[in-house]
Amino acid sequence: PAAYLQGLSSLLPGTTYYYCAIAVNPYGQSFGEILSFTTQPAAPTGMPGGEMAGKRRSGAADVEPVSTLAAGELHVVVLRGTARKPLAGAAVAIVGSKATAPKTTDAKGMASIKIDPSASHTVLAVSHQGISYTTAQLTGFARSGLRLTFVVYDRTTSSAGLKLGPGTHWLVNVTEEHLGVMQMLNIVNETDKLFDPGPAGFALPLPSGVVAAEVSTEQGAIARLDEKKQNLLLMAPIPPGRMSVTVTFELAYREAAIDFRQRMPLTTTETLVALDNNKEAEISGPSVAGRRQVSGTDASMPIFGLSPVQAGGTLEFTISNLPARDQRPMFVALGMAVLIALWAIVAARGASKH
Repeated sequence: PAAYLQGLSSLLPGTTYYYCAIAVNPYGQSFGEILSFTTQPAAPTGMPGGEMAGKRRSGAADVEPVSTLAAGELHVVVLRGTARKPLAGAAVAIVGSKATAPKTTDAKGMASIKIDPSASHTVLAVSHQGISYTTAQLTGFARSGLRLTFVVYDRTTSSAGLKLGPGTHWLVNVTEEHLGVMQMLNIVNETDKLFDPGPAGFALPLPSGVVAAEVSTEQGAIARLDEKKQNLLLMAPIPPGRMSVTVTFELAYREAAIDFRQRMPLTTTETLVALDNNKEAEISGPSVAGRRQVSGTDASMPIFGLSPVQAGGTLEFTISNLPARDQRPMFVALGMAVLIALWAIVAARGASKH
């Protein structure tokens, strides 16, 4: 056996990628085991909660050890909005089993908390307009203090500033009597406020006729499905900037064509749809703006561009020339692996244009 190493870049957060090794020699080619990995879910700046994302990141806070601070001393700085202005009056406290009474930030957005340097399971939270921004479990304060910087946002319940931005794309794998669909949604908050979806979440309807819908467990804090699995619910507050959510599902078909309808509560900009595992299948209809063919080493696939839709509108198109009987390879997962590899080519070409 031979060891191999392949670096990857521009991966989407909270997304499962499939891959396998392919050995080629003059006698043919051989495929290795199909494996997968899932990237960490999106954690935009200011996102309440989350896990340690680096030496200087803990949940919603940037953390810096400060040798001039005494052990167990936490110096908290709270900044407001995209302008990063100091916020006075924010509540700061240790939460959980060792909760402390909250302190309030001063005119410079600062507050100090003293804790036992030997304490464990310490989590600090900043509250602003009913939203709690928390750290992961803090460490590193046994010998010196820490400076924690939070960026918080004014809260809004209006979704008018949200849209599905560039990078939103759907991968469609054609199998017998079913379409396997992976929707990768790039949600953009164009405002300077944090969108609060509320306890019920913000609903993104899935297409009519969906079955076997799933959201990866890694995205559980960000999104989930409703009880009937007909809506994707955004559960986490969305700060200014961009976050990605992925949902997979199946659509059954009996004839050689299937009509696709999906109501869009958010304005869409640039949405791409890739078809795999069927050279004859085509997409047409009122929402289709264009088509191009993308080729890789051993396969190619058509990419269809969808026209922008205003919030409340509907994406409508028909996928035709579907197989009446199963003429597809047994290894559907391998087909999806090739599809994702080809999508990487599309992304790379798009990046080279900017």
